[in-house]
Amino acid sequence: RASRFPLLVIAPEGTTHNGQSVIKFQTGAFALGRPVLPILLRYPYAHFNPAWTLIDTAWLLIRMFSQVYTRAEVEVMPLRYPTMEEEKNPSLFAANVQREMAAALGVPAVEQDMYDSHAMKKAGFSVDVRGRVIKVDEKTAKRQAWL
Repeated sequence: RASRFPLLVIAPEGTTHNGQSVIKFQTGAFALGRPVLPILLRYPYAHFNPAWTLIDTAWLLIRMFSQVYTRAEVEVMPLRYPTMEEEKNPSLFAANVQREMAAALGVPAVEQDMYDSHAMKKAGFSVDVRGRVIKVDEKTAKRQAWL
């Protein structure tokens, strides 16, 4: 039956991620127990990962605008209907869809969420410009006696 409401697009992670894993989903998109249409985004890059990660926002924008183009691949998975148990438990529905999407991408599903990422950034941690190494700022390192 056609709905009179338009489709709504929600990023259940609450953010984009580095592509090395699928972080824990927020449950809002799954709370009604309605079918969801998982859509996978891949950014096949050679030099710079365009996903919003722990990198500084200004530096991310400079790097993105400095590239000639940024490729994105979009894969639409089959419509996912919740089971009876998932209809009653949005967290279970979200976790199952997260695992299915991670499997389709060939990466792990992890328990960390966007709040963990923001907490790391606030605590002074960041990712290097290539998006592969976690760095700690000097102030945080001294405070923790790591230097």
